Amino acid sequence: MGGVRAAPQTERGGLESLAAESILAVGVDRPEDLFGRDPSCLVARYHALARRWHPDTCDDPRATEVFQHVSELRASGERRIQDGSWREPGTFSCALAGGKTLRVSSDASGDFELGQWHVSATTLTYSVRREFSDLFDNGIRAARTLKFGSDKMRDACQACLPTTLVTYEAASGDRIATIRKLPDAVRLRDLIPHLTDKRDRHAAWITSRLHELARYLEYAGVTHCGITAENVLVSPSQHSACLLGGWWYATPFGERVTAAPSEAVALMRAPHTMNYDGAIARAMTRSLALEVLGDRAGSRLTAARAAPQGIIDFLRSPSTGDAQADLSGWHRVLDHAFGPRRFVELSVGYRDVYPSRSIAIGEV
Repeated sequence: MGGVRAAPQTERGGLESLAAESILAVGVDRPEDLFGRDPSCLVARYHALARRWHPDTCDDPRATEVFQHVSELRASGERRIQDGSWREPGTFSCALAGGKTLRVSSDASGDFELGQWHVSATTLTYSVRREFSDLFDNGIRAARTLKFGSDKMRDACQACLPTTLVTYEAASGDRIATIRKLPDAVRLRDLIPHLTDKRDRHAAWITSRLHELARYLEYAGVTHCGITAENVLVSPSQHSACLLGGWWYATPFGERVTAAPSEAVALMRAPHTMNYDGAIARAMTRSLALEVLGDRAGSRLTAARAAPQGIIDFLRSPSTGDAQADLSGWHRVLDHAFGPRRFVELSVGYRDVYPSRSIAIGEV
């Protein structure tokens, strides 16, 4: 491994200085965040922590709890070493079919219905389980055949759509897609908890961008059933919304929908049997906008005074049947609710949403 290994005395001192709260915050599924990049350090670092927190010698009231947690983390780490799934903090690693290893940055990660997602300041990566290879191929095909009326239009849409992606096949048969993203773009699902001040105004510009995405999809002739808070990324600094995920559920207009996430199924009259053209995108846009305000159904928003009533009424009403008409109607509602347009700063940075997870001491 690259870098300089920390001297044992310095390393132990650093570990001994960790507070109970910091250690207990490390998930049992993330032993690397405590023990560091190099799995060979696990035993030495475990012993340093065990000496510090053993309840027979430590008078901290949480000593037993911390000692047990460190022991669980060691067991988890040993299992990861044995099955080859040890993760470098801040990195998603995967053995590829050709014998090489893929490593991409990962400031946050999680499971979704087809596999795992990983996000960094520059990329969004999806690892799709091999049993869903058909959906993966469908998503890549949909993303790579998007149409644009001009080079200017393509350039304008480049950051908001998965126009720059690279695919890989893992040795396990899983399929991987890495998509370029704006540096401060975060998943809308992860941003929503940070929308505490002026939530209605932030929801307003996010909704405007969602309507613009629905308008583009209608122009491109794409039925997209994945417009969810997990698949939309938002750039607070640029007030942009990017539909980078969920393309596994995209089909050309006129073709039947064969797979969709639960949010889309709830809006369909006959799930998986009909084509929906632009209707499902328009419906999901309104449902997602209500979710940003705090209630996907919208029934509690009036009592909570979550937004001006005109906005709530618009989002709870059915689409006009045309994405451009919906966008125009939305703009009129905004003018009536808030008056002249002005930029409302959302002072949430990338690291506010995705703080560094690793507390490993030293570089290995």
